[in-house]
Amino acid sequence: MSDTSTTDKVVVGGALVGGLLFFGFLTNTCTSPFSMGGDTTGNDSQITTPVIAGDATSANNGNARVAELQKQMDALKLKNRELSTLEKDNDALRAEGVNLSKTHEDAQARLNKKISDLQRQIDASRDSANDLQTKLAAMPTNGSSGLEAKINALTSELAQNKTVNLDLKKQLAAMPVTPDNDSSAKVTTLEGTIKELNTKNASLTADLEKLNQQMKTASANSENGADANTDSNSKVKQLSDAITAQKALLATKSAEITKLTAQVNQFKAQKNVFVKSTDDLPDKAKNLLADLKTLEGKSAEEVVTAYEQITKKNNADAKARIKFRSGKSDLSGADKAKIAELTQAAGENSYFLIVGYADKTGSAAANEKLSSARSTSVAKELGAKAKGFQAAQAVYLGQTDRFGPASENRVVEIWEIK
Repeated sequence: MSDTSTTDKVVVGGALVGGLLFFGFLTNTCTSPFSMGGDTTGNDSQITTPVIAGDATSANNGNARVAELQKQMDALKLKNRELSTLEKDNDALRAEGVNLSKTHEDAQARLNKKISDLQRQIDASRDSANDLQTKLAAMPTNGSSGLEAKINALTSELAQNKTVNLDLKKQLAAMPVTPDNDSSAKVTTLEGTIKELNTKNASLTADLEKLNQQMKTASANSENGADANTDSNSKVKQLSDAITAQKALLATKSAEITKLTAQVNQFKAQKNVFVKSTDDLPDKAKNLLADLKTLEGKSAEEVVTAYEQITKKNNADAKARIKFRSGKSDLSGADKAKIAELTQAAGENSYFLIVGYADKTGSAAANEKLSSARSTSVAKELGAKAKGFQAAQAVYLGQTDRFGPASENRVVEIWEIK
């Protein structure tokens, strides 16, 4: 038969398939012979010839990305180091804050102890006055009715003084002394106590002085025969000596009160170098500042005259003026030397009021800030150079033209109040 057999068909078909497969492998892309047709692009079986230029660009991009990441990592490391430094600084500041707090607590404890010591000494003085009262009561009348009446008046005053001081003792004993108390309340109480003691001491000293003179007169009259009572003369002399001793004792206590007041001022200055409220100033500083505020707008001649009056009225002295450059509040080496010299020449209990000014260039608000910065820098420098119980507090009066040309108004005044 001429028809091709089944076997021949298979062979011919196989050869045809094999040829097709061979032809497919010669192309750039080879599609699987098992594909059933349709779009074969993007299949996992598709083979693409590599492109060398494209691989170089990709590599360069990768290297740039790695370099960028490395740069960011280096920046992060730097910030970590900075953060570590800041943490150390914060730890140091916290430690410094704890030390400053402890310093103030120790100062308050020492102050409380001095208050107690002074109170014990005052009590001893009052006991001595009480003994004097007993002696006065036992002394026979020497015939001078006027003198006897004044002795009785003094006796009453001494007794009253003792009562007042016993009350003060109770108040002082009731004052809390733990470090966490409100120190401003303590200082206020202490200042009130000191003021009352000063008043009482002054009154008692004056009375004792008068009585002492009267006793001397009585003694002189007795020696001249006005009173022949020898025993009375002896008692008058003893009383006169006792009064003199009491006067000396009271003077000693007054000196101790002055020293204690200086300590109070120093303690307040350490906590409030710059004073935002006049309530943080001692009374004598408040009065001086109030007088200085009245001078704005006055002529140079009027200011000079007013300063003479203010100095006498407040028992104060303008010790120095520190000049500043325009817009500046920093101190020169010469300024610091001048302040150091001033503190060394002043007494150990001196109190300084530092008053800052600015000229009228610029806004009033900016000049207030500038004048306060100037006075604060001087007060801090003075505090650093202070000796004994010297203390300094800073205030400001802002812009002014009271001292003349603009350059003369960029100043800080250092007032010492006695």
